[in-house]
Amino acid sequence: MADRGDDLFLFGDDFEAILDILDEDEVLQEQFSTAASEVQSSEIVCSDCGKKYKTRGGYQRHRAAKHSPNPNEHRLTLTPSILAEIVRNALKNIYQREVFAEELREELKQYEYAVLEEGTQEFSVMKALFEGYSKNGNAEKFYGNYYAQVPLKSPTFFKGLSRNAATLLATKVADFIL
Repeated sequence: MADRGDDLFLFGDDFEAILDILDEDEVLQEQFSTAASEVQSSEIVCSDCGKKYKTRGGYQRHRAAKHSPNPNEHRLTLTPSILAEIVRNALKNIYQREVFAEELREELKQYEYAVLEEGTQEFSVMKALFEGYSKNGNAEKFYGNYYAQVPLKSPTFFKGLSRNAATLLATKVADFIL
């Protein structure tokens, strides 16, 4: 029985031929140069804050995260009217879909959402949750925080609904926020 492990090693002329082919490959050379330029032996110092970096990639991530111009310019702020639109879309989605119990759909179809005012505790909770999600974009963290606060107290957020209907609406509002 022959040992197949000898086929894995290249010696002499075969090895030299493969190295010559790799040296002639311009795309490979360019990729190697790019990777080598990102790893430097000298430190890169941020001109704005003085923080030191060993790699160009780390420095570029730092610049983008900490010193990019207007990092909050695309962040949306929750207003009572935006929240009302989110609730309207959630309501429409619930009563158009036939997967929910008929009595819940009918209750929600008749429901008139009382817009939460800017200074209320309920609106403050919703705004904080919304801004937390828009800041970090972590949907799991948003859902965890949201479900710990809004559906548990859903009748206070959606006054005039039964607990079941208010809880269903609260869960759909979370989906529409995302």
